[in-house]
Amino acid sequence: MYHQYQDIDEPKNGAHLTSKQMSFNMIKSVIGIGLLSIPFTLKDSGWLFLIIMAVIGLITYYNAITLGILVRKYTREVNYIIDYPTLGKFIYGDKCEKFLKLFWGGEIYMISLVMVSLAVTFLHEIRFLENVDKIYIELIVIASYTSFSFIRDYSKLSFISLGGLCSIGLLVILVFIKFFTTSHLKTDTKVIDFANIPSCIGISLFSFGGHVIFPEIFDTLKEKENLNKVITRCWGIITIFTMGFAVLGFTIFGKHTFDSIVSDLERGFIKDCLLASLFFNLILSFPLTVNPLLLKIECINCILLRIVYMGSLFLICHFWKSFIQMMGLTGVILENATSLIFPPLLILKIDPNMKLIHKIINIFIVIFGVITMIIGFIIEVKKF
Repeated sequence: MYHQYQDIDEPKNGAHLTSKQMSFNMIKSVIGIGLLSIPFTLKDSGWLFLIIMAVIGLITYYNAITLGILVRKYTREVNYIIDYPTLGKFIYGDKCEKFLKLFWGGEIYMISLVMVSLAVTFLHEIRFLENVDKIYIELIVIASYTSFSFIRDYSKLSFISLGGLCSIGLLVILVFIKFFTTSHLKTDTKVIDFANIPSCIGISLFSFGGHVIFPEIFDTLKEKENLNKVITRCWGIITIFTMGFAVLGFTIFGKHTFDSIVSDLERGFIKDCLLASLFFNLILSFPLTVNPLLLKIECINCILLRIVYMGSLFLICHFWKSFIQMMGLTGVILENATSLIFPPLLILKIDPNMKLIHKIINIFIVIFGVITMIIGFIIEVKKF
């Protein structure tokens, strides 16, 4: 039925990963740049935001399982790796595919912007580079990202995903050292600030999202009957790691927690090493994030549109300095749509006979996502 679409997508060459390889890709697609700002959500919204964060973790886990169900259902019907818009085509038709492509492509692009902005900041904060003109730093970042963007094989991406996780590990180690070497912790006792909750939900979705590229990642698993087990195992690690780091960071820095926890650490050789490590983490994360979109672009014109894509990232990041604004706006609209709203809308269509409890859960998730999107968008626009 769907074989007529097979010529516009990449062949399913990479659908041979082991559970361990796919786990590396999945965990790295979620644990990344969002972790830097996750303590800031507690500073902005208070300790009770942990409850909301836990709810976000449960919802996104439930939706990851949903996307896994959809991938298993359709994977044998086509000979290419399934992406988010393709699922929309299968379930609602061509118009839905075009609609989802707007969110899918837009989210990948906005995440690319955040990654470029952060990479420039990290390099420029290294002491021996801080006097270098920022435009040269930006050109180095764009050139590096462009070079790594040519890595396409998902088995190779699983290897570099492991390398990216190592740099996140270094950040966690340094924050733990800060915790044990701080003699007088002044823990902030802020309980809740309702006005900041929608924006913080958007930021949190950078630590619990990633669903925009989950279909591609899931479809690379060779033994798809193990998909639910792999997702559950990965999500347990992601949730414990993310919420634990939020508590650790906010406990140490309290009301002085910056929008990037790296800014809270003292300057010196160790911080320089961390900044360099996080820069390489972003470089290693970039192919996994943008690979699906760039492969689509290559179907039209490999070199020209790649240059246009990377050049536009350079120009926008040169003039738009605030990565936390990029993250908040992307989170409340695009991450919200792909990680919260769309998965239940897709599963409700193909499974009208699902149990009542699952119908209620999926409808609740859609309503929660839409309300968060509207309120969050209004708040983020007012910040400009």
